[in-house]
Amino acid sequence: MTYISFIVPAQVRGYSIGWFIAAADFGTSSGAFLMGWLAESFSFEMMLSIAAGLGGVTIILALSHQGRKKVAH
Repeated sequence: MTYISFIVPAQVRGYSIGWFIAAADFGTSSGAFLMGWLAESFSFEMMLSIAAGLGGVTIILALSHQGRKKVAH
């Protein structure tokens, strides 16, 4: 969250931090529910494989978009 406060202009900082916190809370609550369901329906191995795959996709997307969008100050 400190990173967001450095890169986002002051006039939209509260709005941006609010979205960041909302996304983190939603991911924590829905991720526990969905991964629990996957583990119960299939297996822990399947759950962990899907979690690793999602993490890998996230890293690839973050690296491919690095430096593309600059925040206007």
